[in-house]
Amino acid sequence: MSRSPLQRAGTYERRGPLGLEAAFRGLGRRWLTDWPRRSWDLPVIVPSLKASRWIFALALAVAFVNLAIVIWADLDWVWADGRARLTIARSVIDNKQPGFTQFGNTWLPLHPAAMLPLVWIDWAYRSGAAGILVSTLSLAVCLFYTHRFVFVLTRSMGGAFVAAVALVLSPNFMFMAGTPMSETPFAALTMAAWYYLVLWTRDPSKARALTLAGLCVGAGAMIRYEAWFFVPAGAAFMVLSRIQREKPTPFWQTRMEGELLAFVSLAVFPVFLFIVYNWLIFDQPDAFLRNNEQAVLEQAIGLNLAGNLSNTTRVLGWTILDNIGYLAAATAAVGFAVFVFVGRRPVVWIAMLLPAVSAAFFFYSIYSGGSVLRHDRVYEGYTLLNARYGVIAIPAAAVAIGVLGSFGRLPALAALAALGLQFGMFMLSPQPVITVRDATQSGYRHFEATARAFDEVYDGGDVLMAFRDHAQMLPAIHLHLDQVIHEGISQVSPTWEDALADPAAYVRWIVVRENGQGKLDQLIPAILLERDFEVVREIQLDNPYFVERIYRIRPGVNRTVPAR
Repeated sequence: MSRSPLQRAGTYERRGPLGLEAAFRGLGRRWLTDWPRRSWDLPVIVPSLKASRWIFALALAVAFVNLAIVIWADLDWVWADGRARLTIARSVIDNKQPGFTQFGNTWLPLHPAAMLPLVWIDWAYRSGAAGILVSTLSLAVCLFYTHRFVFVLTRSMGGAFVAAVALVLSPNFMFMAGTPMSETPFAALTMAAWYYLVLWTRDPSKARALTLAGLCVGAGAMIRYEAWFFVPAGAAFMVLSRIQREKPTPFWQTRMEGELLAFVSLAVFPVFLFIVYNWLIFDQPDAFLRNNEQAVLEQAIGLNLAGNLSNTTRVLGWTILDNIGYLAAATAAVGFAVFVFVGRRPVVWIAMLLPAVSAAFFFYSIYSGGSVLRHDRVYEGYTLLNARYGVIAIPAAAVAIGVLGSFGRLPALAALAALGLQFGMFMLSPQPVITVRDATQSGYRHFEATARAFDEVYDGGDVLMAFRDHAQMLPAIHLHLDQVIHEGISQVSPTWEDALADPAAYVRWIVVRENGQGKLDQLIPAILLERDFEVVREIQLDNPYFVERIYRIRPGVNRTVPAR
C-alpha cells in the first residue's frame, strides 16, 4: 500500500479510520485520512533551492511558449484597454509635460510603471511588447507561487503539480497572460502574498515571510483594487491562525499587535501614498473613486445590478464559471469539499480560500454599483462587458484542484483527467473562450477606423484630443505624444485649458468623439470649431454607437498665441 505525504516525510502516525473515510480503503490507499488537519501543526517544509530553480525555469519556459501561441493566434494586441495602458506608460516619458503625474487615476499606477523599462522603445510601445512582457514574466511567477502555495498547504509535490497544470490548461488565464493587461501581474502578486502569509502562519519565526506578504499585498493594491480587500482578510487570517495555535496571553496579544502592525503598515502604505497623490494632483483624496462614475452609470443602464443580489450573483457566477470551465469548477468544488470534510479545522480550509478573496471584492463592487459586469447568458441581447473579471478566480480554482490531487495518485489522476477533458471542451467549442470573445468584440475595435482615417490626412502639427476617448488609438497612429495636448497638461504652456479656450492658437488638429467621456465637444466652444476648423473626416460606428470627427485648421486662420 502506498503511503500518504506525511508518511513519506516520516511524521505520520497511523490511526484508525474516521467514520466514512473507512469506505475509501478499497481505492488502493487510505487517501482520505486526517493528515490535512494534523499537518498544520508539523514543521513547515518548502521545496529545496535546486527544485525551486527547476520549477521556475519550467514555469518560465511555459510562459514564453504560451506567448508564442498567443502571438501566432494574433491575439496578443486585441485588448483596447491594453493599448490605453501602454499609452499611459508612454506618456510618462514622451509628453509635453512628462512625469509621474501622467499616470493619472483611471487605473492604479504600478502596472504602467512596470512597462517603463521598455515603453520608451518605439517598437515595444506600438507593438504592445512593453506590456506583454510584463504579463509573460508574471505568468511564470504565478505558476511558481501557485505550486509553492499548494505544497506548503498540503506537503504534496503531486498536488502542487496538479495546481500548476490547472493554470496551464486554462485557456482564459493563458490568453490574458499573453496580453498587456493587469490580470496576470495581479494574479502573480496574489499567489505570492498568500504563499508568504501561509508560510508565516505555519512558522511565525519566519519574519521575512510576513514582510514579503505585506510588500506583495501593497504592490497588488497598486495594480488592482481587489488587493485592498487583502488587508482585512490577511489580518483576520493571522489572528485566527495564532488563536488556533496558541492560547491567548498578555505576551501573545502584544506580539500579535506588533505582527499585525508590520503586515498592515507595509500593505496600506502604498494606498496611503496613492490617496495623497490624488489629493495633491486632483485636489481630492477620493478623486480616483469619482473618476469613472459617469462611465459606470452609462454602462449599467438597463442592467439593474446595483443593490440587486440576484442579478449580481448570477452575472458574476456565470462569468466565473465560463472562465474556469464547468468541469474544472466542479473538480475544484469537490477538492474544496473534501478538504473541508477531512481538514475540519477552520484555519486549514480558510487558508485554501485566501486566493478567492478577489471574487468577494468583485461581488461587493458590482453590488454596490462601483463596477459593471455583463454576461449574455444573463442579459439577452447585450454584449459581454468585463468578462475578464472572472479570470481572477482561476488561481483559486487551481489551488482547490491541486488540493484534491494532494490526496494521492488516484485523485491526482482524476483531477488531471478532468482538466484535460475541460481543455478539450474549450478547444472544441464552436465559440472562442469568453475572454477572447470579450476582447474581440467589434465595439472594442472602434479606434481602428479613426486611426486609419487620421493617418490618411495627418501631415504634421500638434493635436488636441482627450485621452479618455482616444488613448487606445494612439499606439496605432504615426504620432508622438509630445505632439498631443490632452488632459493632464497643466504645468507647461500651452495647458489643456489654454488649448480649449483658443484651439486655433495652439493646434492644427482636433479629434473629437461626440458625447464621449472626454466631453471635448462640450469643452470647446462650438463657434470656435466652426470658425477656425473644418471637418476632414467623420467616422460613424455602431454597436456601440460612436460619431468621431477629425478637424483641421482652416487655411489662412491667424494662429497668434494670446498674450498672457
